[in-house]
Amino acid sequence: MSWVAFLIPWVPLLSAVTLAFVRDERTFPRLSTGLTFLAFALNLLALFTTEGGTHAVGVLAFYTDNLGLLLSAYILLVSLVVHKYSEKYMADEEGYRRFYILLDLMTASLVLLVLAANLLLLLLCWHLTGLLLYLLLNQNHKRAAAQRYANLAFFTQRLADLPLFLAVYLLFKAFGTLSLPEISAIALTSSAPVFPTVTLLVTLSAILKSAQFLFHHWIVYTMEGPTPLSALMHAGIVNAGAFLVNRFAPLYVHDTLGLTIAFIVGSVTAVMGSVLMLMQSDVKKSLGYSTVGQMGYMVMELGVGALALAVYHMMTHGIFKATLFLYSGNAIHSARQDPNIPKDAVYTALTRKEPAARKVPWIVYGFFTVAIPLLIVLLTHYLFEEKVLQRETYLVILFFGWVTAAQVLVSVFKLGRDRPVLTALLATLSLLVVMTGYVAMERSLKTFLYPEASLVERIYEAAFASWEVFLLEVAFMVLVIGVGWVFIYYANRERPLPLYTNLYTHFSRELYVHDIYEWLKTHALRLIAALSRPALAASTALLGLAFLWKAFTAHPHLLTPALLLPLFPFSVLSVALLRRLGTAAFLIMPAAGALLLSSTSIPDWVPPLAALTALLHTLRLFSTRTLSAAASELYAALLPLAWMNPHPAYLLALSVLPFLFKLLALHIKHTFLTEDLSYVKGLIAKAPGVSGAFLALSFLAYTLPIQPLLTQPDPARLALLSAGWFLLALGLLAHTGKILWGQPREDIA
Repeated sequence: MSWVAFLIPWVPLLSAVTLAFVRDERTFPRLSTGLTFLAFALNLLALFTTEGGTHAVGVLAFYTDNLGLLLSAYILLVSLVVHKYSEKYMADEEGYRRFYILLDLMTASLVLLVLAANLLLLLLCWHLTGLLLYLLLNQNHKRAAAQRYANLAFFTQRLADLPLFLAVYLLFKAFGTLSLPEISAIALTSSAPVFPTVTLLVTLSAILKSAQFLFHHWIVYTMEGPTPLSALMHAGIVNAGAFLVNRFAPLYVHDTLGLTIAFIVGSVTAVMGSVLMLMQSDVKKSLGYSTVGQMGYMVMELGVGALALAVYHMMTHGIFKATLFLYSGNAIHSARQDPNIPKDAVYTALTRKEPAARKVPWIVYGFFTVAIPLLIVLLTHYLFEEKVLQRETYLVILFFGWVTAAQVLVSVFKLGRDRPVLTALLATLSLLVVMTGYVAMERSLKTFLYPEASLVERIYEAAFASWEVFLLEVAFMVLVIGVGWVFIYYANRERPLPLYTNLYTHFSRELYVHDIYEWLKTHALRLIAALSRPALAASTALLGLAFLWKAFTAHPHLLTPALLLPLFPFSVLSVALLRRLGTAAFLIMPAAGALLLSSTSIPDWVPPLAALTALLHTLRLFSTRTLSAAASELYAALLPLAWMNPHPAYLLALSVLPFLFKLLALHIKHTFLTEDLSYVKGLIAKAPGVSGAFLALSFLAYTLPIQPLLTQPDPARLALLSAGWFLLALGLLAHTGKILWGQPREDIA
């Protein structure tokens, strides 16, 4: 039944393509929901009938193990709920069809991500989730805030791409294959020096994708997107870090640093997210910080080697948080009708100041809030694992389980202080049932995902090799909990501590992370503008003669190809020629350059210069004001890659994309009488076909550098190309976004 698993990701792709041709607004949402249900049904069938293994059709290789099929079923279930909820919730919104198409594409990308057995396909889907998230966050394209925070989300997602790409590069360089199952088999039977570096990079990519402190900002400030998107984002996209670490699990038996970093960063994020959540007055923003705190717990579980527990946490939190976000729309609607806080039993118990009806000795409260949770946690874990006190990682999980249970009982006792004895008994019984179910599910999932117990044991051994780190972490958490209890105690007094007021002031500003982001963005744009104009002109004047005299005089046969296939400093002249000669030059120049290059020997100093040229013109791309100028700079940013891979097919791809970009610029100018990026707005609503073409070309343009990136032997050249690859996506999306989003011109038909 392997063919069933192979069909799963193509069903949402088929839905996205079909919706583009279905015009009835009552039909296409139901069709999309129905096809999503079909994909979910196929996934369940594959989960129970398909044997784990790799199934390839051409270059597409799927990894149909229990992890991939389980998570794809989870993704499709959440997507199905979001699809059904959106049928009525989004019906009156502008871009109804566009939302469903992007939702189907996001579903397909996430399913492909968890099933991919090819590292390049995995990397592509890892990036596509960020790109589609950017497009979905701009659903309300007329709002400037939506575009601003969508850009922030895309920037953070691109940061998460870089470590994963470097990990793929190192694995491909070391083993000569992009097959993840083959590399995993090697990791289980032997060691290699590259494995600890790869696990560190994978961990960093997971941390960036999973909104860890200080990179959590994007998920909190993306509430301009539709509520169904928030449900999908908090239930699926932000959880991708747990999947990534689990997918590379066999490599983590050789880890030396990645898991420790995950534990430290996750614990800090859990504390900060939970504290900042309490400071919010906006319900969706509060839920956003709640997700940040939960992602901290999830990454902390990864850090102690409890990979299956992180997957369980990921799925339970995702379903729970998706439900909360979908219900938040009702809460917001109710608040608009009645701005007063509803006076329910919980609100009354938390705010009233009168003494309890019955006095209970503090030692009884202490016993029930400290000793009882400890006994329950030890009992439930000991029922399923006899070695519970023999390994440091188990002790970490026990410690945080105990602390969490104690905090729950403190809150419960505060709510039920009129009947303390009955409250204590019910809370203890409930806690026992919950902890037993939690531990039982975690143990079952661990056996389901990792039938080989030796793999789990080896990962546990790699996690927390340093006992000192564990003690420091426990001391930190004890300090945080102690301070929290002190503040809870003084919060009931008439005059709070001055320190309480000071801390509240800083936390209410979200520790100034937003201000830091804005400052960095402003100065980064200024730096790019400075590098792209006067600095490049000055360097051309100063260094041009040096290159002409030393380099090109030694190789005079390179002078003409360096102009046609741009090399610095002649690349500046190449851009000027493109602007003067017109559209045909975008094809004539690379064709002539290809003929000359075929009979030219390339010296060793040319590829590094080509990488530098691509980076410099990528920076210049940010400061262009018209689409034609952007097409010229794109030419000078892409064509230097031909010096690293002069294959005719690759050179043709490099030259065709700037040419098509130029044609679209001429079409925009002919249709709307201008191609100025500050004047053409809102094309996503007025010209969806042209908008889709711009997005497709932009995506293809910044994926072309991947091929020379994977084959670079020189670290310095790899660093230059990686920086250019990272910035090229940002520059192209920035320009495309300027014409796609915003308030459309009134004279555009």
